[in-house]
Amino acid sequence: MMLTRGYSLAPAGRVGPFSYGNIVFAALLGWLFWSETLTPLTGLGTLLICGAGMLVATRGHRQTGVPVPGVPGNLHAMGSGKIQKE
Repeated sequence: MMLTRGYSLAPAGRVGPFSYGNIVFAALLGWLFWSETLTPLTGLGTLLICGAGMLVATRGHRQTGVPVPGVPGNLHAMGSGKIQKE
């Protein structure tokens, strides 16, 4: 559901790598509910997927120009910081 919202807010190239997170959660749920074994390759793949997601989240805004809220050095995405009176 959140990926669908992400595709509506950002370019597909920015959101696409996060869809691979479903593989990580599927592996964890398989281990939790069906006692599937997690191999070292599963761990390596998880690290690669998480690392790619973090790389896209922190460095992707430089290439696309789409601001990423909450990323240090990206002040224009967080607003001016002034409190508005109603």
